Amino acid sequence: MQLKAYDISGSPISTFLPLKSNNFAQLDVYQNFPEGSIAYMPTIKFFDNQLVLPVRESFTNARNTNELIENFSKVPFCFSFENRANAQAFGILFTRNKNSKQNGTFKIIPVRKDTLFCRPLNDKVITKGSWNFIKTSQHSAVVLNIPDNIDPRDYGIKLYEKNKAQFAFIAPTKGDRVFRPGKFIKKGAQIETERYMFNETAARFIAQAIQ
Repeated sequence: MQLKAYDISGSPISTFLPLKSNNFAQLDVYQNFPEGSIAYMPTIKFFDNQLVLPVRESFTNARNTNELIENFSKVPFCFSFENRANAQAFGILFTRNKNSKQNGTFKIIPVRKDTLFCRPLNDKVITKGSWNFIKTSQHSAVVLNIPDNIDPRDYGIKLYEKNKAQFAFIAPTKGDRVFRPGKFIKKGAQIETERYMFNETAARFIAQAIQ
């Protein structure tokens, strides 16, 4: 990890505190950082392929690629999407192919936002993509290659991860080994995050401002 330093003395505090909703923190915009305030932007480089599972996991009830494709070839799997204006809800339907367990294709379709279970909005196919099976030293995964015309935020990838992280169904080697939705980050990728780190001067000022 590399840290790029910025002198933010005199800058509005709200500029550097984005919330999960992508809105700035509800702070007085006239509160500016004091002298000596430094913000650090982390850039992370990956030296190996990485599979990442979120803290809140959802399940597919599939223990292998055949079960995964069978489970979601008629009934779609709904992506988690970022809660924002103009967000789109999409699901995928795998194309059955008994001849290969290593790669295949899928369709992306619009799905409803108002139901607990994943349900198609209509019969329209937005686009098509491909998948491939990979294995690391610890886990296995089905990695989706989703076309660029789909906003990554509509399938669980942050904008700063675009072209660096891919949606993947991951089967951990420990536990029940059921496929779960997560991310695949390829060896050599460099990701600059959207969350700053602060030196002691800036951090103390933030702590006082949000009390």
